[in-house]
Amino acid sequence: MKILSISIQVVTLTERCCGIPSNFYDVFSTSPKCQRNTSLLTIIITSSPDHLDQRSQIRQTWCNASATGYQKGEWQCVFLIGQTSLSYIDSAVEEEADNFQDILRGTYIDSYRNLTLKVLHGLNWVSRLCPTQYTLKTDDDCFVNTLQLYDFLQHSNTIKTNLYVGNIFHKLQKRKVVRSVSSKWSVSKSDYSPDHYPPYASGTGYVLSRDVVDRVVVESQYIKAIPNEDAFIGIVVNLLRVEPTSSFRFTFFSEGLRLCNYLYVLVVHRVQPEQHHILHASMLKAPQSCQGDTGDLHSWS
Repeated sequence: MKILSISIQVVTLTERCCGIPSNFYDVFSTSPKCQRNTSLLTIIITSSPDHLDQRSQIRQTWCNASATGYQKGEWQCVFLIGQTSLSYIDSAVEEEADNFQDILRGTYIDSYRNLTLKVLHGLNWVSRLCPTQYTLKTDDDCFVNTLQLYDFLQHSNTIKTNLYVGNIFHKLQKRKVVRSVSSKWSVSKSDYSPDHYPPYASGTGYVLSRDVVDRVVVESQYIKAIPNEDAFIGIVVNLLRVEPTSSFRFTFFSEGLRLCNYLYVLVVHRVQPEQHHILHASMLKAPQSCQGDTGDLHSWS
């Protein structure tokens, strides 16, 4: 266990005038170990510091390539976690980081308003220290169908560069900027003046190709950050002139899915910790049990 005897520099979105800071690495915490044989996919997962159960279940199921029918290290998961005001939680996360070497800790306070920092921190780590052909960003209340996703990226995906794919918000109403200061999604005119965001992928899950990750990391340094992580990534990607690819294989609900749906869905939202093993079992069973047309499994649509 490491004992921190100096104060942690805290960076918040409201304190910055522009861009993303480069000093969000917690150099006193154990950094994730890059699995160099992971050349295809890295999964970065935003996680609350006290969500130990979620992380444990994810490590045992869809983040575990060996338990999913692949060789160990075929893909890598990294949990993104900030600091708290509770020393016992920070100490527990530090011990967990030492044990598993899959936690990327930042100097920022872990809060919804700092979620953009979390994600940019994760993308920065991938770009600088562990580049892979694709990066999936998701949350710890999501299930990732790594069996289908890895196979699809390896054999069927035809968009190798300029890839930004997920469940895209196209309708104008869904992209309206919230101005009410009482809302956690509130963004002021001074931080972002347009009344609508460009089309963007839900933060529950989106995939970026390596070139887009690298360009987002660079471009975000010159764009004023907003706390809505998924909308911010959409803003940056739009400025980079990368066209979003819409896919309903990224779904918002786990309820009502049938076994054969696991041949199709890639990311499922609103998953309780105890559900990961159930969904993982369905994912493994579907290829042997399901036949017939479940959609075009060789495209993002």
